[in-house]
Amino acid sequence: MSELSWLLSDMFLDGDEAPSVDPGGCILCINADVPHPPGVCIVCHDGAKRLPAPLQAEDTRVVFTRDSLEAAIRDGGCQFCSLITSAFSTMGWEIRQHLVLDTSVAVPVIVWTSNNMALFGEKPVGLEIFSQKDGGLNRNQECRAISEDSSSTECMALAKQWIQDCLSDHADCAYKPTRLPKRVLHVGTEDTDPSLYISGQGEQGIYATLSHCWGGGPSPPPKIFIATEKDATAGIPFTQLPKTFQDAIVIARELGLEYLWIDSLCILQDSNEDWQETAAVMGAIYADSYVTIAAAGAKDCRDGCFLKHDISFPQRELPAPSGTDFKGTVYVRAVPPMSDASTMVAGEETVGDSVADGRTVLDTRAWVFQERTLSPRTLHYTAKELVFECKRHIRCECRTRRREVGTEWSNSAKTSPAALARQSRGEILHRWMGIIEEYTSRELTFDDDWLPAIAGTATAVAETMGSEYQAGLWNKDLLLQLLWYATDKYPKSKKPLPTKHHDHDYVPSWSWAAVIGRKSFVWKQEYSLSELDRLTPKAEILEVNVEPRNKALNPYGAVKSGGYMRVKGLLCSGNVEYWTGDDGVEYVNWKPSVDIELSSVTIQPDVLDIFKQEMGGADVVVYLLPLCAQLEDKNPVFGTIHPTGFTRTHGLVLAKVAASGNTRAESYRRVGYFEFEPGNMYGWVLEWAMWEDLGTEKEIRIV
Repeated sequence: MSELSWLLSDMFLDGDEAPSVDPGGCILCINADVPHPPGVCIVCHDGAKRLPAPLQAEDTRVVFTRDSLEAAIRDGGCQFCSLITSAFSTMGWEIRQHLVLDTSVAVPVIVWTSNNMALFGEKPVGLEIFSQKDGGLNRNQECRAISEDSSSTECMALAKQWIQDCLSDHADCAYKPTRLPKRVLHVGTEDTDPSLYISGQGEQGIYATLSHCWGGGPSPPPKIFIATEKDATAGIPFTQLPKTFQDAIVIARELGLEYLWIDSLCILQDSNEDWQETAAVMGAIYADSYVTIAAAGAKDCRDGCFLKHDISFPQRELPAPSGTDFKGTVYVRAVPPMSDASTMVAGEETVGDSVADGRTVLDTRAWVFQERTLSPRTLHYTAKELVFECKRHIRCECRTRRREVGTEWSNSAKTSPAALARQSRGEILHRWMGIIEEYTSRELTFDDDWLPAIAGTATAVAETMGSEYQAGLWNKDLLLQLLWYATDKYPKSKKPLPTKHHDHDYVPSWSWAAVIGRKSFVWKQEYSLSELDRLTPKAEILEVNVEPRNKALNPYGAVKSGGYMRVKGLLCSGNVEYWTGDDGVEYVNWKPSVDIELSSVTIQPDVLDIFKQEMGGADVVVYLLPLCAQLEDKNPVFGTIHPTGFTRTHGLVLAKVAASGNTRAESYRRVGYFEFEPGNMYGWVLEWAMWEDLGTEKEIRIV
């Protein structure tokens, strides 16, 4: 069954009758600026029928049938209903049974359908009915034609206008010349080649930055080395540069900028010292740029910024149906397939939405994360259209309306110190967890870069966090941050979670940076902002010792090996057990060494098969260290009183290792996360004394 067929199955209630006509008119007719019919239209007829939970539609979503559409035209004379049938006819699409209509005044009218699947694959698609400026619909339904090529004069004019609007209208997006990076590319002119420019001490200027995928294969991007730096200052032949670099230079020239920063040409690629120095200020380079040019649709440096836009069905002029009162020209075009049925019901899906949610080719790369979050303005050159993003808005080529930025990790995350200063302790911590969850869903070529590639963002957060940074975590509320777990894949690229730790063991095992793959935080995923104090600490962190490799240069970058923390808490010994669920998936459980019956301890290994492959078998001894408990003084089911009772416990799974250094404390490494929920067999609430019976309070070192 298709997504839309499932969504619309059994949608209508038996005995439904058309509600009475609203004398004020329906929202469709108001938007179309045409008279509301004396009878009923599809909004009046089907608008009161709601979608069943959990896919409850907003009031602006109307599910209707072909029969009700035809009846509205025949019996009610609805002019907009006639326009919808004309739109399908113009596109050569057949109207079958069920359709979903978005009648929101904030967007063009979109009719979603599961018809014509062969055109777009097995995903719902839609028709967008709109007008251009001063057209046949009101200004809320205004759209733009998408250019066939982002190198067009129209695209460049639009980019300039967006930037100018941002600079003039947004106080928090204000810009002034800043210190130039150590090296920048002088973009030259149409008659002169670009060249490498080495800036003077404290020299100021205005420059753009390029955000791009390097790509692999036989044609990596051109690089600057110690031996070639001097020659590059004399000139770099434009024709010898890959297309992405050429396009970025053309964009910078068109914007009236003199300088452009490109990583492979502005960092000496055979100098570790120069790389370390630049990595330390990488965040500032993007934060201080005038605009970032993002080659969002390019998989490598050869694809370019300027792409032929993928317009399978360009807009077509929609003939006004006979007997209607439309005053201007109306257009119709196909809308790209929705990602899933829930997105279709929840809101419109545009290329701008894809950019906002980090779903472009470029957004699979981890280094790009801070390039985007810290840049004041970004021009995203996607495969579909041109998109602009600043600290306030996301604007796309196909729409005239601005979209307020809102995701918690992107440019809209407001990672500037001024913005973070207005947030509470819980909001900042929640935001940081969201940043790491998104960041670790991306890919890196070198494992050693996980901390350096987020250092710029950490620097911005640090000014407000007011806490010492420890290998990707903050001392403040550190217990909550230790409660992370690895998911089973990279959602951006659909790759499986690696089955080993990083090749480099310099990052302490308790840091999220010690394990490859996406991480999720328990408090971020399972508790709301208001529940920061709901988890009661059940362990005490006595000391954290992590040394940056170069504290003076980059205190938020790579760390030295040997980092550890000293913790005091209950250490519970037991064995790993495997069991297979009804779904055929193999799960990991824990059986305590003491003679106490216990179930419902769920273990999430940090890497797949760690107990079998790295630790020698299924009966390996591991230790649970409870860190936080969700305490309840009353049974949530029966109401009985438990002054020291708990409903959930969260903590670390540890494996014992040989002690290192001058310490008498036992040493352990993290190998997973655990959760215990008493459930029905324990009356939902257990006394904390149970954990005291299972373990022994110790002071240990976790490396």
